[in-house]
Amino acid sequence: MSLPWWKPDEELLETSLVALASCASRLRQTLSGGLPLDSEIPPEEVEEAARIWMTDLLEAAGTVAFLGRGDTARSRLGDLVGSAPAYALAAAAVSRLIEESLTPALSGLMNDIYWLASAEDPDREVLEERIVEALAERDRVELALEGWRLLCGGEPQLDEEALAALGSFDEALKADLWRTLPLGDRRAARCAWAAPEYRCRLWWWDRGCDLPHTALQDMQTAARVIHLFPEAREELERMLQAEQDLERLCKAGEDRRRGTVVSLREYLLRRMQRKSRAVSDSPEIPAMVVGPCRVYGLAAAGYEEKVLYRTGELTVSTDGENLIVDIEPPAESISDTPPVLEARGHTSLAATPAQEPARFEFPLSSPIFSAPEAWLLVSLAKGERRIRLPFDEEA
Repeated sequence: MSLPWWKPDEELLETSLVALASCASRLRQTLSGGLPLDSEIPPEEVEEAARIWMTDLLEAAGTVAFLGRGDTARSRLGDLVGSAPAYALAAAAVSRLIEESLTPALSGLMNDIYWLASAEDPDREVLEERIVEALAERDRVELALEGWRLLCGGEPQLDEEALAALGSFDEALKADLWRTLPLGDRRAARCAWAAPEYRCRLWWWDRGCDLPHTALQDMQTAARVIHLFPEAREELERMLQAEQDLERLCKAGEDRRRGTVVSLREYLLRRMQRKSRAVSDSPEIPAMVVGPCRVYGLAAAGYEEKVLYRTGELTVSTDGENLIVDIEPPAESISDTPPVLEARGHTSLAATPAQEPARFEFPLSSPIFSAPEAWLLVSLAKGERRIRLPFDEEA
């Protein structure tokens, strides 16, 4: 199952990086015992101002990470990473954020959610806005937590009161989350900005966001069908079992893949060794490697190019030093859009055109190949191709 096409919101990314830099600068000066040069804050209010700056910093860093630029966010934090004073301030900032945002939001949220399905315009619109605003506070907390992870280099530890408040909010929301289905596409839109691998962290938006806004009405219809036609219950139970089996198989596949490959680099080199072991002791000789639609001449030092994945439009291979993408005729690539690799926690990597026409290369020495999985995006004239690495099937 491939992730949907996604491209980071460049405007949001730039805005978040600017906010991150500004807050980081103010905090460095404050934590060193001074005040920002442009600050007019009274000395007795410095501590409160620093907490607010830290909250904004963590939210900005978390946003950058959720946009798939975690390494960038961490590098912009600079010397604040691992700083004991910064860590203590971050803990206080997140605890206060939970106290000031989630606890008040929860009081009216569950009542609004309960009445959403039966409300009619214009009351329905008012309820929707209030629900979205309340859940947006949960967004802020999640982004701040991610920023804190980047800052402290590990899993942050909330104090007991903040942990209890967060747990109470999530427990209450999970029990009635199904009642938010009438929000329909609004739920999908609220998590669509985040990189696909981060969307599950925004579970209050992501879970079931592909369901139509009529889902609860459909439940009522299904109940009436079963009432009028009891013999249809078996079919409904079969459909439910199929959904559960599909989820179980997908999760088992993900766990199995995670357990077999440490990194993409190791995976590719292992695939290389399967073919090269037989010739590893032979002297250096010119080798001709037959590709799907062309022949390449290689000066192979005891190894030859290994085809990893092949379709009628493209071939992916490795020579032990590069991941290679060949666009097969008559398919045509978009000239100004080379293939791109995306991996969680890494900056996207664009391929370099090789000497041969319609051939692109990614150096295996790039940090992105330390990730356990990635997605290869190839822009062809007939549309986008998105391929998961490690490959699900042999070439």
